[in-house]
Amino acid sequence: MRYQRTLKKSISVSGIGLHTGKQINIALRPAVSDTGIFFQRVDLPGAPSIKAICDYVSDTRLATTIRKGDASVSTIEHLMAAFAIMRVDNAIVEIDGPEVPIMDGSATYFVERLKEVGTAEQDAIRRYIIATRPVEVENKDSKAAIYTSAESRITCYVDFRHQALEAQTFSISLLNPGLEKEISEARTFGFLKDVEMLKARGLALGGSPENAIVIDENGVMNEEGLRFPDELVRHKVLDSLGDLYLMGAPLIGHFVAHKGGHALTNKLINHFLSDTESWEYIEFP
Repeated sequence: MRYQRTLKKSISVSGIGLHTGKQINIALRPAVSDTGIFFQRVDLPGAPSIKAICDYVSDTRLATTIRKGDASVSTIEHLMAAFAIMRVDNAIVEIDGPEVPIMDGSATYFVERLKEVGTAEQDAIRRYIIATRPVEVENKDSKAAIYTSAESRITCYVDFRHQALEAQTFSISLLNPGLEKEISEARTFGFLKDVEMLKARGLALGGSPENAIVIDENGVMNEEGLRFPDELVRHKVLDSLGDLYLMGAPLIGHFVAHKGGHALTNKLINHFLSDTESWEYIEFP
């Protein structure tokens, strides 16, 4: 964990965009030390690039979107979570459309492909952001915070006040050897009434039970059911991990979200990073 990492070789991935419903192709390529993660829109003139950091987050309503100028890429959180799980610091993501393919709604496919090619340790030292004092943000009955901690940990709580869904809490250390299994397989989810409304607005055109958990008034509609009894809150942890990786360095601290989401996490990150007394960079000796 002392040194930066990149991919050993390039990977090609194709899949359907959740909102456009169109086929999208991406290529994950190695990058030199201190590059970070960049998304490159190869379908646009000049193939503009956007660095995957919170400075370029432009929309958090349905997913996390980054934008620079006229170029944008949305639904990046699952791929960013896969990079975090595999400890990939430097990579170029070439993409020929406006959103990362949804695949099965989780990060599993991306993690498996990264494992297939493997990662390469680089000479440069990896920097971490360590929380030095608590920072909290709220929005109505939602709350998110980063607390000081000797380890990297994410804890999420959800309560949809749904007759068929119980409140759920899940907490995991990012040093847990079972991290990949415990959260990468958790799929995105949506309520049937919201999905129908989004499709009427020309969104979620690629959404289906093949790439999302769909919930109606009676509960989960997917024939195969859930992968975990608490899959919904585990997916919140997955989304949080992907969004936190937009800080530009791994966090050493305890992220806690109470009925949170992309917007609240992004608000917290910006508040946390703007308060320079709440964090500092460190390198492991």
